[in-house]
Amino acid sequence: MNLARLLLLPLFLLPACSGSDETNASPQQPVADDGGASTTRPTAEVSTIPIGESLASVQGGSRSRVRFEFLDLDLGVVYQENTAEIRYPFEVDGSDPVTITGLDASCGCSEVSLEVEGESYPINTPIKAGAKGAVVGTFNAANYLNVKTATIRVLGNAMNLPLTLNLQTFVRRHFEISPGTARFGQQLARDLKENPVTQRIKVTAREPFEIKSWKMIPQGVEVDVDTDVQNLEDGRQVRYLTLKLTEAVPAGVFMRSVQAETSLGRDLEVHLYANVVGPVQYAPEEFLKFGAVTQGTLTKRQVKILASDPTITLPDPKIEFAGPEHFTWKLVEKEPGREWIVRFQLSETAPIGRHGGRLMISFPKDANLPSCEIKVSAMVRR
Repeated sequence: MNLARLLLLPLFLLPACSGSDETNASPQQPVADDGGASTTRPTAEVSTIPIGESLASVQGGSRSRVRFEFLDLDLGVVYQENTAEIRYPFEVDGSDPVTITGLDASCGCSEVSLEVEGESYPINTPIKAGAKGAVVGTFNAANYLNVKTATIRVLGNAMNLPLTLNLQTFVRRHFEISPGTARFGQQLARDLKENPVTQRIKVTAREPFEIKSWKMIPQGVEVDVDTDVQNLEDGRQVRYLTLKLTEAVPAGVFMRSVQAETSLGRDLEVHLYANVVGPVQYAPEEFLKFGAVTQGTLTKRQVKILASDPTITLPDPKIEFAGPEHFTWKLVEKEPGREWIVRFQLSETAPIGRHGGRLMISFPKDANLPSCEIKVSAMVRR
């Protein structure tokens, strides 16, 4: 009987376990009061210590924790090319000093460093127990747009390290353009004389603004600033521009932009695209590419010359070529007064290397028709 009592005695000496141990419970993160979207959650997980190992051996000598006020930071809206401050306050909770050995940002958008008691503090330097500090940095929105997320990995010898700090923001342009490009599609030059085409563009600025001056307006484009102005509840302003394409626009693929100096200290730029077809259409218009050609292969390409205006008759075009003799050409009339073809070929005897030249197509001066210069290129290989 006495022996049984002796065997049961150690069981009563063991401490009781409880899931509500306040000493080891992780405090809850307070809700941010600065308009951010930080969420309430524990700032660190309780570490599990393997049986037979001390806290000192597992955590590199520190039994303290780094208690962050919050782990998630929402910067809200940041405009492109602007920067925003990053700050994650913390306190060393425990009787031992802790050492933060690294701050690893997930991308180049954040420059991060350590601050203790309001002063810059070097990494790998012990922080005394009870000290208050912060992981600080700068977010640069220059290369981002819309939702942007990032993380900062905090490394060190505290019991709850490593842990991850989360960052989120929404990056906007100073001027949001809708549609993003004023696309006029294909337009016949002769039609623009009687019926210029227009595009209405919506501009949403970060705040009310004025156009101080126009820095760039391409030939054949007119811009009208509408008097219709809308001030949004979030402080932004909406204005409208009307872009007009006139007969003065040059024929061909038209890719230009209008650019204005504004009162916000940033330029407003709107891109335009159109394919303006003149009385004569060339295909291709700018480049005749043979690409990569195996030596000893006869390769052929062609350029079309087409009357796009049904009211004109094409006279015989004049063809000139400035380039090596490896290229030869022949002019063929496809349809009298309407279409010609320049048949181009690269000789099979062309040596290895890059070859190029310029094909020039023109008409008699009294025909008052536009000329065209096309670049020719080829790469001969083994």
